[in-house]
Amino acid sequence: MQQTKSKGFKGDSPSKKIVRFEVWDYISNEITIRTSPKVLVLAGPEGSDVGVATQLGIDVKSITAVDTNKKCVTATKWRYPEARVLHSDILEVVGKESFDFVFLDLCGPITNESLTIATSVADSLKRSSGYLAFTFLCGRENPKSDTSKLIAKTRAELNRSEKKVKLAQISRATAVQQELLKRMRKLNCVVVPLKFWFYQSTNSFQPFGVYVCQILRTNKATRDVSNDIANKANPEFSFVKDSFLPKTAVGVIARNLDPQMTLNASKGSVAAWKAHATRGTYA
Repeated sequence: MQQTKSKGFKGDSPSKKIVRFEVWDYISNEITIRTSPKVLVLAGPEGSDVGVATQLGIDVKSITAVDTNKKCVTATKWRYPEARVLHSDILEVVGKESFDFVFLDLCGPITNESLTIATSVADSLKRSSGYLAFTFLCGRENPKSDTSKLIAKTRAELNRSEKKVKLAQISRATAVQQELLKRMRKLNCVVVPLKFWFYQSTNSFQPFGVYVCQILRTNKATRDVSNDIANKANPEFSFVKDSFLPKTAVGVIARNLDPQMTLNASKGSVAAWKAHATRGTYA
């Protein structure tokens, strides 16, 4: 599996910071009702997921962060010494342990390799009826790949149905959803789509998407019910802009959460947002 690229990292865009917070806010409501939920993330250059998760009520000791990049592992260990941080491949970890949520932030285009990784992670989540968040780039696919053909087919179908708004993002989201559903059915699992987010990165002109879903194990007795749940699911699409950050930050402050942790913000930015919160600028 490809390692996190820390060299040349420009920091997260404002919209990615928002989406990371919103994904964890959504997931924390689902998994914190479980007894001692376990989560798995990629460490990344700054270990940002660990900070957001702990702010939203997830015990830092229940978080495992992994990366094949030693610099990312060292940085995350330094920032969050109580978290479990491993210099390892994420597939090795899910092959040995069970988790309630895995945030698979690969930050690359939709490829057979990335979908295979997502399928392996999703297969491990069937043990706990767990949740998966899978990040993908909306562009730069190999034009000769089966994935690219599926995206083109999906885009044409959406175009005929006149769903032309955000067509590039929605066509890829639909393709990811269909491909994971097809692959997981072969493993006696059902993928229940829950929500999609889209944001702009500092490292790409194309937007990124985040797909959040739940994985359910099926058998002969439960297959029809599980398929019915998946088929009736109507995932929400959220398109996040960089300009949404101040309003999001004010909302974070109103909930007595730390913007430096939840939005990976600087002290200077936090001071300005607190002033806006006091004045009611974004109320």
